Amino acid sequence: MFTSSHVIWNIAFWSDKGSDWLTHAKDLIDKWSIQDSNEVEFRDTWEIIIAAWLLEDDLLPASAKAAFARLMLKTIREATEKKTTLDCLHIKPPKPGRKEDRNVRFFRFHEVRNLIQDGMTATEAYKVVAEKHFKSQDTIRREYERMLKKYFKRKQDGEND
Repeated sequence: MFTSSHVIWNIAFWSDKGSDWLTHAKDLIDKWSIQDSNEVEFRDTWEIIIAAWLLEDDLLPASAKAAFARLMLKTIREATEKKTTLDCLHIKPPKPGRKEDRNVRFFRFHEVRNLIQDGMTATEAYKVVAEKHFKSQDTIRREYERMLKKYFKRKQDGEND
């Protein structure tokens, strides 16, 4: 069943475990071939490694391929939930701190600016926008003043042209 062109055969040959590993792999192929994809279960890490080698050579039965795919998706979900770094799967934990939505802040800025341009005082505008977005009046004021400061600095530096 296995030849020297197969990954599992080469690894088994070079590790002096040839007949044991290949027999075990053949037994797993036979077992997984008659099982439905929902019945295939990888009992330990060793079976997952064997399945990966078989998959690399396209010897893994279709039901085991589906089970292997589900296992990978479950691994990705678990690593993401546990905020683990797995470089090979391109999973990185989120950066610490509060996550801000800059779009919402931008819209709040424009709401305040529009209210002020419509003749409302700045304090009244802060209060209206704060109530609308369930924020404190001081938060809205600070955001507005910071964004104005950045705007004027960029304009002075010629970045808004």
